[in-house]
Amino acid sequence: MDKFKLVVFDLEGTLVKHTTRQAKIVENSISKNGVTLSINVEENYSLRSKPEYHSAKDFIKKILELNNTPKEDEEIDKMVKFYKELRQNPEYLFDLQYLFTGVKEILAKLVEKEIICVLLTNANALQNQFLLEKFEIKKYFDFIVDDSCGLADKPDPTRVNLILEKFSIIPEEVLIVDDSLAGLLAGKNAKTRTCGVLTGNSTKEMFEKEGIDYIFESVKDLGEVL
Repeated sequence: MDKFKLVVFDLEGTLVKHTTRQAKIVENSISKNGVTLSINVEENYSLRSKPEYHSAKDFIKKILELNNTPKEDEEIDKMVKFYKELRQNPEYLFDLQYLFTGVKEILAKLVEKEIICVLLTNANALQNQFLLEKFEIKKYFDFIVDDSCGLADKPDPTRVNLILEKFSIIPEEVLIVDDSLAGLLAGKNAKTRTCGVLTGNSTKEMFEKEGIDYIFESVKDLGEVL
């Protein structure tokens, strides 16, 4: 069994169920700009876990293509702008989100074992703070890395490397826990160990294809390797 000194968690999709809210925001952003959707965005949200559709623009562009209503970049940019405005309001559709079962127990266990907990997310700082406080899990984290750091997003390893440098820990002693391939590939690119959870948009087959070290149904199963 690996001995980890630090565990890095993603937030949305890993600790917090968020896909219903996110899909609704995408739908509203597209319809606001005059497009009628005939497809269900939430049913296609698993695409978001793939690196090529991880950004809001690429995902919205793909949804428009699937809807047979492709648009030029200028129109897509307007949709993305509105999407970001809605997403950055943490209270907007907040009730569509909830904390996954067992999250607090696992985080408390890590603190008890003196394992460093870090939050690594592409979301904005305001939304992160809102969710952490609403779900009462902020106290468990020693460090938070979000879009305010100004570094390249997942799957780029730069943010993971920042964490390694801050805590002077070698990659082999770090476990990245994420529901998305982009986040896990950031870990692999930084040579850390990786754990995919099936509470987000990715499938077991996706994780196996990329050689993810551990695959669990949810964060509550992490006790098997900690």
